[in-house]
Amino acid sequence: MASRVIQRNNVSGRAFCGRSDPVVCVIGHTGVGKSAFCNTLVGSKIEGQEEDITKREFPESSGITSMTNDTCAVSGKCWLGKKGDEFTIIDTPGLGDSRGKDVHNITQMLRTLTKIGSVNAFCILFNGGMPRMSDQLRDMLEIFAGCFGSGFFNNAMCVFTHWAYDKKSKRKRKKTQSTEKDRRTEFQKLFLEKYNVKAIPCIFIDNSLDDDDDVDELRALEDQVGIIKHFAETIDTFECQDILAVKTKYAKLREGLEKLKREQQAERQAAQSARSRSRSNASSSRKR
Repeated sequence: MASRVIQRNNVSGRAFCGRSDPVVCVIGHTGVGKSAFCNTLVGSKIEGQEEDITKREFPESSGITSMTNDTCAVSGKCWLGKKGDEFTIIDTPGLGDSRGKDVHNITQMLRTLTKIGSVNAFCILFNGGMPRMSDQLRDMLEIFAGCFGSGFFNNAMCVFTHWAYDKKSKRKRKKTQSTEKDRRTEFQKLFLEKYNVKAIPCIFIDNSLDDDDDVDELRALEDQVGIIKHFAETIDTFECQDILAVKTKYAKLREGLEKLKREQQAERQAAQSARSRSRSNASSSRKR
């Protein structure tokens, strides 16, 4: 099946109706490597499809400026670019955007997710070299939980990017007590205390690998992506339907989300009216 790119302005839930492939949504702070992670998942880097990072399937930035301006979904992709099971991946603009567009970005992200309808896995990205829960990311997670319900966290995974697999990097992490086990313990404790989430899965990804790298490093990447794949394919689907509540301390964002909520209510009312008219017309036709 050919890839289908659906941009923010014309995302339609109908485009995804009847699909059976899992949906993976990638979120995180600007500069953490979201687009590079998306390219890793779909195999753009391993296959060496495009040397210019701005022209890959998901354009990447070499600086702190976000290259992703809109939430977009790409379906019909295969894991690591290999033939086999397909999935849909959603790339989102970075939080803490250098142009101050967080309010716009979060509102459009929620709009897109409600149109797509469901997500299997939310990959929350952190820079493995300096992992932290930024204020913007914390706020966004709380907004997601407020809008869609706390069940959102049951479909979430922590993904640590910039996580080199070479022996030197492993020795350095062991000396500084920042190994996979250390990070997993730290973040699982954080998510338990902050969001009452037990044992959130933690993944460690090196986005810089290509097909010329060490076999063991490539195998490590395949193993980590395999965990994401298994999680996305086996977890119950999370429904991103109606916005339940708007809980945010930011007035502009609250205003934007309240507007989106009113739009959803109007759309539901219009759909109900259309169904009522259709039933009424059908009844009148039968009487004739």
